[in-house]
Amino acid sequence: MLNAIIVILVLGLMILAHELGHFVMGRLAGVRVLEFSFGMGPRLGCVRKNGTDYSLRALPFGGYVRFLSREEILLAQAEADKLGEIGAPDSEAPSEWPENESMESKNFWQKFSIYVAGPVMNLLLGAVLFILVYAIFGVTTASEENVVGTVLPDLPAQTAGVEAGDRIVAVNGVPTGDWQTMTREIRAQSGALTLSLEKPDGRTQVVEVTPVADEASGNVIIGITGQAVQQKVGILQSVRYGLLRTWDFTQMLLQYIVDMFAGREKVDLGGPVAIAGIISEGAEDGATTLLPIMAILSIQFGVLNLLPIPALDGGQLTVLIFERVRGRELSPEKKGIIQLTGFALLLALMIAVTYSDIMRLFGG
Repeated sequence: MLNAIIVILVLGLMILAHELGHFVMGRLAGVRVLEFSFGMGPRLGCVRKNGTDYSLRALPFGGYVRFLSREEILLAQAEADKLGEIGAPDSEAPSEWPENESMESKNFWQKFSIYVAGPVMNLLLGAVLFILVYAIFGVTTASEENVVGTVLPDLPAQTAGVEAGDRIVAVNGVPTGDWQTMTREIRAQSGALTLSLEKPDGRTQVVEVTPVADEASGNVIIGITGQAVQQKVGILQSVRYGLLRTWDFTQMLLQYIVDMFAGREKVDLGGPVAIAGIISEGAEDGATTLLPIMAILSIQFGVLNLLPIPALDGGQLTVLIFERVRGRELSPEKKGIIQLTGFALLLALMIAVTYSDIMRLFGG
């Protein structure tokens, strides 16, 4: 039950950040916001303020910002002519909505900034979460202690019985007080080595290991890595690391998308079930795992929304750029067809990946 609540809160935060980006940029551009909705489906509650309905809906996996459109103005005017100017609850008649507050009345760059603001907010949320991770937990670095962190499989150290947590106090009788000294002594030998180990429980053990050549580095190795420790950093360093991590993941995701469409990477998409599973696992491991997962998911959400697919922000941007090049707007009917087609394709894709998630979950 707790994991389900965490999943809803995490996805809700990403959606809220995304829609808030559209909302704020729309307001700055002078577009009237008719509704800011958190969730989809039946409305559970609503608060009206400054002409905007702030709605809470039954399904938390979604949300939207409804901007005033020229079509709605015309419909409101026609309805008013037919029924005789029925006023809104705040005494403002819909037929009196000014045309210069509609989305269509704004210039190219204003519309562009509104569409792109949602994905940008997701990238910013990812950056903030990464910054929090570094500010609270520090940076993961390799320890200088001569303690084994990981024993790599199918390599000499594992065969000899070296285990994680062992302290290597000597190599061929030479004391090794830190990781650097130990590494130097191992690389200096050409044959079998005698390692003096101190177990976590205080016992001592001597084992014989024969290093092997590592083709990547050109050095001899026995198949161990050091312990990882969290090193505290200041706020400026946290900001730097957080922004760099955000940039790295964004680049990585963009490269994966390019490679996927080019056929160099296998198409492996995860749907809501897979995402919920990842968040649940992260929640069980604690904040050190959950926060980076949230950051990565938010970055993915932002980048994927920029894909040129109708019904996504990238699709809106594509239409906007096409209209700019064409020199005139598409008709509302054509835009409606594009949006409906995109929504149908998106729905079909969501059903497909959800089915794939469920089959993977049950081992199908």
